[in-house]
Amino acid sequence: MSGIVVGVDRSEHALDALRWAIEEAAYRGCPLRVVYVWEPHYVYEDCRGDIAMALGVESGRRESTLPEELLQVVLGDRDRPPGLETTSREGHPGKVLTELAADADMLVVGSLGRGARRRHLVSGSVAHYVANHARCPVTVVPPARTYVLTT
Repeated sequence: MSGIVVGVDRSEHALDALRWAIEEAAYRGCPLRVVYVWEPHYVYEDCRGDIAMALGVESGRRESTLPEELLQVVLGDRDRPPGLETTSREGHPGKVLTELAADADMLVVGSLGRGARRRHLVSGSVAHYVANHARCPVTVVPPARTYVLTT
């Protein structure tokens, strides 16, 4: 796929990356693929198989709608850009994103994801992973600036 791939999660930084990627795709006139990758939640072996299966299926259903939900937040009532598609995958976020972006013109991620704040990292582990493993150019979008007016 040529075009831009943007990785998202449930963080504010993902919204910043998504906004930037939408603008960049419009500027370039290229397709945009919004990708959410979640890591599986492991269920202890002593759970009954049907409970473990139900938990996995429910998690997949819930996670599969996230890219569309984020697009709604970012776009509001604006029209959906042409050439935009969404996908959700289960797996290691960095690995899946680099695989999906193998033929992309660019891979975009936020500088920090959900896990980075818990670990007090300067840059997120997914951003670090894709910057070191992607075969295409990578853009790591910093947090949006907030301005405070003082008088």
